[in-house]
Amino acid sequence: MALPSNSRVQHNRKLVIAGSSITTAKLRGMKSLKAGTKVQDEIEAEIVSSGYLEGAPFDFVGVVIRYGFKFDQEVKFLGLDKKTLCYEGAIEVDVQEMLESDFDELVLLFRKAVLIALIAIGKKFDLQTVHLEHLLGQLVE
Repeated sequence: MALPSNSRVQHNRKLVIAGSSITTAKLRGMKSLKAGTKVQDEIEAEIVSSGYLEGAPFDFVGVVIRYGFKFDQEVKFLGLDKKTLCYEGAIEVDVQEMLESDFDELVLLFRKAVLIALIAIGKKFDLQTVHLEHLLGQLVE
C-alpha cells in the first residue's frame, strides 16, 4: 500500500484503495485516480453504516486494484500491517477494459472489484458482509 511501514496512520479512513499496474499498459490522465477516489468514498460510507468492521482485528482495509490481463475474482490476501492495523487484499482487473472504459464504466468496474475484495476479506474474518453482498448483487443484475 501507499503507507511506509514505519509511519503512523495520519487519517481516519476505513477504506483505502490503491492501484498498481502489473502490465506495461500506460494509463493516461487522472481518470483512474478520480474513479478510485469516488469508489473509495462511496463504499467507505457503506462499510461504516453496515457495521462491517465491528469485531475486526484491524482498523481499516486496504484494497489494491492490480491493473492486469484479466478480471480475476480471486482475492489475494496480503495480510495485516501491524503498525498501521490495515488489512490488505488485492484483486486484478483487466487493464484493457480500463483503457476502453469511460469514467462511469470505470467507476462500476472499480466498485465491483472493491466489493468482491471486501466481501472476501469479510468472510475470512467472519465480518458482516450481507449489505456489501447486496450492493454487489445490484451491480451484476
